[in-house]
Amino acid sequence: MAIAKVRIAPKEQWCDISDRLNFGCGNEQGVEIEIRTETMHVSPNCGGKRWIVSPESRAKLFEAIGRPDHAPTREMTICEHMLEMD
Repeated sequence: MAIAKVRIAPKEQWCDISDRLNFGCGNEQGVEIEIRTETMHVSPNCGGKRWIVSPESRAKLFEAIGRPDHAPTREMTICEHMLEMD
């Protein structure tokens, strides 16, 4: 399984679809997460690439936004527009 470490981008970079999820409160910016690179697919909503987030990173991300009890137990994907990518 190939893993890449990436950071959550500022909300200004997010696509409209990601922004409408009203996911965070701003505390998620800069949080480093792991995505599974072999799971890349194109989002039918925004046309951007999406990846599955590792279970540990799901917990870390929801902890950062102050909602640790709301971390999904099933797979979670994240859009490239929400990520700072090199």
